[in-house]
Amino acid sequence: MQGNDEFKSTYDGKMEIKVRGNTTSMLPKKPWKIKLDKKTKMFDIPKSKHWVLLANYNDQSMLRNKLAYDFANEIGSLGMKSTWVECVLNGAWQGTYQFCEHIRIAGDRVDIHDWEDDAGSIAEAFAAAHGLTDDQAATLATQLEQNFTWVTSDSFSFYDATNRVTLTGRPSEVYEAFTQDYSGGYLFEFSEEYDEITKFTTSSGVLGVKTMLKSPEYLNSNDTMLRYCKTFFQNYWDACTSVDGYSKEGKYIGDYCDFESMVNYWLVMELFGNCDAVKKSRYAYKDQGGKLVWGPVWDFDWGVGSPRVSADGTGWKCQSASDKVADAVYKEWTDNPEFCTRLYTRYWQVRDQFARLLGSDGLIATYTNRLVEACHANSIKWNTDYNKGAGNFEADVSRLVTFLTQRLPWLDRQFATVTGLV
Repeated sequence: MQGNDEFKSTYDGKMEIKVRGNTTSMLPKKPWKIKLDKKTKMFDIPKSKHWVLLANYNDQSMLRNKLAYDFANEIGSLGMKSTWVECVLNGAWQGTYQFCEHIRIAGDRVDIHDWEDDAGSIAEAFAAAHGLTDDQAATLATQLEQNFTWVTSDSFSFYDATNRVTLTGRPSEVYEAFTQDYSGGYLFEFSEEYDEITKFTTSSGVLGVKTMLKSPEYLNSNDTMLRYCKTFFQNYWDACTSVDGYSKEGKYIGDYCDFESMVNYWLVMELFGNCDAVKKSRYAYKDQGGKLVWGPVWDFDWGVGSPRVSADGTGWKCQSASDKVADAVYKEWTDNPEFCTRLYTRYWQVRDQFARLLGSDGLIATYTNRLVEACHANSIKWNTDYNKGAGNFEADVSRLVTFLTQRLPWLDRQFATVTGLV
C-alpha cells in the first residue's frame, strides 16, 4: 500500500486476495476481498485485517457508493468507511477502486456480540489448559465455528490426534465471558442471491423475505438458535404486514425493530434512488437483548441515476416495487402511520444535509476535482457497451448530478404532508 501526499505508506506484508461479489464478480473489472496478515489502520480507517476493493464497474463516476455510505454515517445510519485507490495487480494497472471496510461484526463496524470470536477465544483458553499445540487450537476453533451446539449445551468435545484421545470441555469453565444468551449476535443479509450456508425464507402477507446469516455463518448447526431467528422474523414481518402494526403474539413493530434505524435506512435508499435495494444487498443486525437494527447500507452502483436504470430523478425507487418483488419491504413500512410520521419529521431534519451534496462547493464537486485524472484513465480502460452509453467520468458525474437535482424538489413535494407518503 503506497501512499501519496495525503497518506503515507500504510502496509507492506502478506495478504490473501480473492474475487468477491455476485453479479459484479462476472464483470471484466473484478472486485476483490482482501485479508491482511495483521490488523492494520488503513487510510485513517480503524484497524482490521478484512477489507474490500470495490471495482464500481457500473459506476463511471466512482461516486455512488461513497456518497451513500458517507451520508448514511452522517445521519446516524451505518455505512462502511472508504476512500479511493488505484490498483496494480501483477504489474498491470487495474484502474480506480474504492478501498472499503468489509461488512462484518467488529467493534468499529457492526458492533454486536460475536459468536465466531467466542469460538476462537474458547479454543485458545482450552488449548492453554490442556497443553495443545497452536495447530490443534486452530483446528478446535474451526470446529467450534462450524458447530455451534456448544452455545446452548455448554459442552464440546475435541479429538486430540496426537494422543489419540477425545477431550471434553465446557465453555463456561474456560472462558469467563461465555454466555448462553442467544437473543442476539446475528448479522443478517436479505438478498435474492440466497447463497449463504445458513438461510431461510419467512412468508407473511405479500412478503416472502429471503434471509441469510452472514454471521454466525454456520448457525444452521444449532437448531435452537436458528429457530429463534426464524420465529423472530416471522413475528416482525407479521407486524409489518398487519393492519394495526401488531404481530399475532400481540407485540408492536417497535417492539421488534428500532424504528429510527428503519426510518434512516429507508431515507438513504429513497434519497439515492437505489432501486436495486428492493431485492438484494440489504443488511440488518441484532445484539443480545436488543432490537433489530437496519444497516449497514450497501451497493448503490445501480442507484443515483445509474446508466443501468433510468436517469429520471422523480418517482419512488424502492417502495413502489413491493407489488412486483416478493421481498421488497419498504411499502410495508410506509403502511404504518407511526413510521410515516417519523419519516416525515426525519426527512426535514436531514434534507439540507442531502442538499449540500450539490453546488459548486458541495461534496460532489470536491470529490470530482479530486478524482478527475484517475477516473478519466479508468473510463478509458473500462468503458464498454455494458455501461449503456454512460460515457466517460464527466458524463456520468453530470448524469448523477442531474438525477439528484431532480430528486430533491420531487421529494419535497411528496413530503409536503405526512399523508403524501402513504
